[in-house]
Amino acid sequence: MAKNSVGRIIRQFSIAVVFGAGCCSPYAIADTELAVNASSPIGLNITGVNYWSSQWMLLDLMKQGSDGSGHSWTTSSPATYNTLEHDKLDLDQNGWPRTLPDTDDTSQEYRYVTSLLLHDNQHYEPGEYIVLYEGAGEIRYSGPRKIEERSSPGRDVVQLDPNSFFHLQIRSTDPDQTGNYIRNIRVIVPGGICDDNPFLYGRSAADCATSFTAFEEIYQSQRFHPLFLADMSKFRSLRFMQYQSTNVNQQRFWDQRTQMESATWAGDGGGPIELALELSNKIKAEPWLNVPARASDEYIREFADLVRTNLAEDLSVYVELGNEIWNSAYPYILDARWMEEQGKLLWPEAGVSDFGYRLNYYGKRTADMCSIWKDAFADQSDRVKCVMGGQGGNSWVSYQSLSCPLWVASGGDVCATDMHSLAIGPYFAGYFYQDRFLSFWSQWLEEGSAVDKVFEEINDGILRDLTWDPSEQEWQRPPEGGALAGTARHIQSNAQVAAEFGIQLTAYEGGQHMTFAGNMEGDREVVNQQVFLAANRDPRMGEAFGRHFDDWQNSGGNLYMVFESIGRWGRFGAFPLKEYQTQTNAEAPKFQAVIDYIDNHPCWWEGCARDVYLDTNPGTEQPDDPTDPNDPDNDTGENNVLTLQLSSLPDTWGVRLTWDQLDGEVAYYGVYKDGEWVGHTVAETSFDVNWLQLGHSYSFHVEALNSAKEILATSTVESSMAGDSEAPTQPQELVAVSDGGWGFNLRWNASIDNTGVAYYKISRNGQPYTHTSASSFHDPWPPQGEVIYQITAYDNYHNASISSETVTAVQPSN
Repeated sequence: MAKNSVGRIIRQFSIAVVFGAGCCSPYAIADTELAVNASSPIGLNITGVNYWSSQWMLLDLMKQGSDGSGHSWTTSSPATYNTLEHDKLDLDQNGWPRTLPDTDDTSQEYRYVTSLLLHDNQHYEPGEYIVLYEGAGEIRYSGPRKIEERSSPGRDVVQLDPNSFFHLQIRSTDPDQTGNYIRNIRVIVPGGICDDNPFLYGRSAADCATSFTAFEEIYQSQRFHPLFLADMSKFRSLRFMQYQSTNVNQQRFWDQRTQMESATWAGDGGGPIELALELSNKIKAEPWLNVPARASDEYIREFADLVRTNLAEDLSVYVELGNEIWNSAYPYILDARWMEEQGKLLWPEAGVSDFGYRLNYYGKRTADMCSIWKDAFADQSDRVKCVMGGQGGNSWVSYQSLSCPLWVASGGDVCATDMHSLAIGPYFAGYFYQDRFLSFWSQWLEEGSAVDKVFEEINDGILRDLTWDPSEQEWQRPPEGGALAGTARHIQSNAQVAAEFGIQLTAYEGGQHMTFAGNMEGDREVVNQQVFLAANRDPRMGEAFGRHFDDWQNSGGNLYMVFESIGRWGRFGAFPLKEYQTQTNAEAPKFQAVIDYIDNHPCWWEGCARDVYLDTNPGTEQPDDPTDPNDPDNDTGENNVLTLQLSSLPDTWGVRLTWDQLDGEVAYYGVYKDGEWVGHTVAETSFDVNWLQLGHSYSFHVEALNSAKEILATSTVESSMAGDSEAPTQPQELVAVSDGGWGFNLRWNASIDNTGVAYYKISRNGQPYTHTSASSFHDPWPPQGEVIYQITAYDNYHNASISSETVTAVQPSN
């Protein structure tokens, strides 16, 4: 772990296994420790808040209640469960019903309202739930049993047994018509925390070593279940796309957003931003927030102000506009069509395709959003990490949004200007659902080898040969080398685009993508259950995730946001890492593999190390840096000299440090870059610092320390350029000759590079046009009139040459 460490690894969480009969919490987190996600390279998408969720995110179950269709309440009558009269509800500003129809009101069919809190969901905690509320009226329960002798006005105790459900009904409200209607309902789940530790769960006092605090006593200060916090604690970042209901969230104005006081957080507007920030602060995870695609400038500014005010100052924030605007499937197409129409209004004479309007306006609007956020953060604008969403399988889409040629042509800047990163969804095995493979899965299932074949295709590729059709285009065929190899090529293609614009490559989502997307016709149901879902429960899927992460790292990717946290598997696939909250890691190979990868692969890109401390006990002093050279306890007065040597690492844009072994009681070697501590080794006398800035010189030195933090020796200070910082030579002798039709044939003298030229970028009339690996190119349909061409060479590590001299081409008159 230490050899390749580029992040500060000072102290890990204390692990406290609890052996109580009802205990489920895998570990507890000690007061004021360096967060275990401080150097994690992996983030996680959080599943949405809803009544069918098997994720125990919240202590207040009422916040996940709804009618299942985006509304707070189902309108019900004794004869009809759902009368579909939601538009007739008399709700206050927080969504609580102020009145119900009188029994003789013939204008409305419904007589009471119902909220589904738990349904289609058997993975809940049986036991006693506490229902707190304000106002007068009658609440009834379907599923739980109310314990009358222990209940009182404003506080019901209900018993929920296994294999049941939880529906809450307001049968009457404000009977005296004084305005004292039932409101502010809270449904607190069973259990509590042990030993005043918010990460340590106990079902009762019997599970705790010293003290037990029931959730009813702390639900206002601790909103999150300890088991959920423990599972989330190692992820560097949390993406709240689903929690925010981004794909169906059509909010435009700030006053439309969900509030902390809202009756439910499971509607089409998603949950409150304040809660996402509260969770991020709790575990020191960088929040990844999605601004609704249609948000006004005022909405965006208010959003940014809220985050600046509420987010811990030692955390940055990733900001993304909408989600998958390139995607034309439902419900993504709702925002996509809206973007297209805005593009047409802005550039009515552009004459591009609807898709072109969509990508250009999305790029332009993302740049607008980024500018507003950075302005709101003022002198802390570097905490704002704006991301441009791209398509993992088509880097052209990514390029269009980043370059936004329509906006540039109308006087704007390239939309990548202030971006932190290009964000893609590098899923693997997404093609498994195709009809032409269904007979193979069914046959292999009969033979008992289907799951084995899944991993053969993922790792090596077998479907390509079995379905070879020379008439197909390459993109129509299964990928050469299998699913992982195909995805790795897509990652590399997008990495080139990100490098061209000088930004990082991140993954907004990713993982396996074996799903029939709800289409269970024919044999799909059986294949889904016995092949796709079974493969996700196989330890080999965890191994595939690890190999996929290696491909991501080796291709230059930075933060990777896995999709997704905890939820049920079924007809729409097996995306969650765990199927339910209390599932053990041994039963969840994907979750275990991701945690193992975090433990064994500290983040690798420049600037990724973070000093972020949990603060469960605000009075506790932060621990010292055991390798701080400014700490007087580290200096013994002796200072021998270590001989340090540096060598470049082209594939990782890094530098390898090696030094001679020091005799004596060396506890560890501390490694410094430009005078700042970047990591340590215990016994190794080499260290890799990866993903540095090319073309920049860095200085390094190493210190040997004993167990008392005393410096035994210091190396010489040596300097080196990062990775391969040598650019190709300038392309020479560029000429453009008419092809006899409407186009031009371009040719030039090839560039020379120490690692080889990867491609040439061709600019046309001052704008990036395309790429080629050859030293010639045919442009069949250039713009009419004079056309100015220029060529730039790039090597395998994205170093750019000096651009060629320009050449002006003109078609001869007929």
